[in-house]
Amino acid sequence: MIARLLLLLLATAAQEHAATTADEHADHCEELAFAYFAVGPRTLAKARRSARSAKAAHPQAHTVLITDAKGASHVKKEATKCDGHGVVFDYVDVLAEAENATSFNSMPEFVAFRTYQKDGKKLVSKHKPWTTVGDANNKAVADLRAAKIRSLTEALKRAPTYGALVFLDADTIVCRSLVKYACAMDKADVAFVPVPPARWHAGGQLRLSYDVDLSTPEANTGALFLRRTPKALDLLNHWSRTYRDLRRADPPQLMDQVAFRAALHISRAKWHSIDDAANCRGRDPATRAHAALTCDGFDHEDTFVATSSSTDDPETSPRAVSAALAVEKRLKGGRHCDVLHSHETSDFRRLDPLEGKKTCAWVSLPFSVDDASIHARVARQAFDDCEEWVAAPARNHGLDYALDLRYVAVVRDASSRSKAEYDACCVRGDPSHWCGGICVENEKRHDFVIRRGDAQLAALAPGEPCVAARRPPPSRADARVVLDLVRAGRLLLYRAGDEVGEGLDARLVHAATALGD
Repeated sequence: MIARLLLLLLATAAQEHAATTADEHADHCEELAFAYFAVGPRTLAKARRSARSAKAAHPQAHTVLITDAKGASHVKKEATKCDGHGVVFDYVDVLAEAENATSFNSMPEFVAFRTYQKDGKKLVSKHKPWTTVGDANNKAVADLRAAKIRSLTEALKRAPTYGALVFLDADTIVCRSLVKYACAMDKADVAFVPVPPARWHAGGQLRLSYDVDLSTPEANTGALFLRRTPKALDLLNHWSRTYRDLRRADPPQLMDQVAFRAALHISRAKWHSIDDAANCRGRDPATRAHAALTCDGFDHEDTFVATSSSTDDPETSPRAVSAALAVEKRLKGGRHCDVLHSHETSDFRRLDPLEGKKTCAWVSLPFSVDDASIHARVARQAFDDCEEWVAAPARNHGLDYALDLRYVAVVRDASSRSKAEYDACCVRGDPSHWCGGICVENEKRHDFVIRRGDAQLAALAPGEPCVAARRPPPSRADARVVLDLVRAGRLLLYRAGDEVGEGLDARLVHAATALGD
């Protein structure tokens, strides 16, 4: 009798505590923290950009980065070099290496389902099937995803007491406040955007192994809202265990979403479904092509159609580009999204046109012209748009388009430009400042041209205020932004030569300089 009474009292106390916690959450639901897991320079650059966008939309929120020792060292050094602009992550925590896992130092860098080659220059087009047992690349993928899951447990320690922790993949951009999603959680432990049932994975396997039924959805784990509750922690612990088991199952499941669904069922954590706008997945599931997205969308959807007949690259073949354009059209270029989720994104927000502004600044681009007199000729061509010329402001890799001036540049077909750069820097040893550190010993001209093909776009795309910040490689979204800046009169481009060429930079040159035709 006494034991039963004690159990009743404990149950009542637990219910009252849960009710109090839920009430506190409702009162403080606007308190958010943003967490990222990133290893490797490319992923760290994307996570940095995403964290900047999260802070812009939530000035009072704090940001957490979970990384390896090398990443933590880089981030801390970066933060000291930028006069306050470099402090993007408020907390930087090092995740310990897991036993028998691929070392973080030898981990290849991934972009979605693909890895960079050992030289880091180009993505591998094809990999062995993910069900291939013993494949080193697949093991690295699984080890990295297991580390991501472990990182959430660490990040949850930094969560607000009554608010929510928003865990985002590095390839995301936060466009607007996410408070409404956190406040709608009520008593839920976790919130996410469900995957449509037609695209659920391993349903039969989950039903047999974990008794998971249709009442438990699959989640896109690239954006998770977690409250600091025992059930949320229990969910993460089960997620880690089920992923460990499923990656070794027959057939193996390397996607972490499958294990998350099993953990959601086992933990009995309360979940809340949120709108697709909280995780606008910019990827075509059939071709795996990434859609170019930005918070304010683009003026046109049909600018960068494929110019090559190549079908080797799963992201730039005509079929893939066509599929990506269809996704961009459906998402309106990202215009109605609160969180963009794609490897082809830009965090640049659209500015008003600079109609009638007469102050211009000349922008030098690497080896875009050979003739020193081009400045005078372009100045004459830009006479109607430029009354006063000023020195271009200091920049990082890109340009500060928020300034009250127009930038003027001469662009050239990327292939011809890169060949001229290779001949000058890597063959003749030209002392030009453009040549600093760009040559790789014994690199062939063809490989150099591929690697440096988007150097003009990298210089024209919007930059960061932090001089030490690494930017993600330029993408189709950056090219779209540059084209919109041309339309808005903030950037005047003049083309040297009549070459057309292929590739992103070449298509940008052709499209941007043809606007006045």
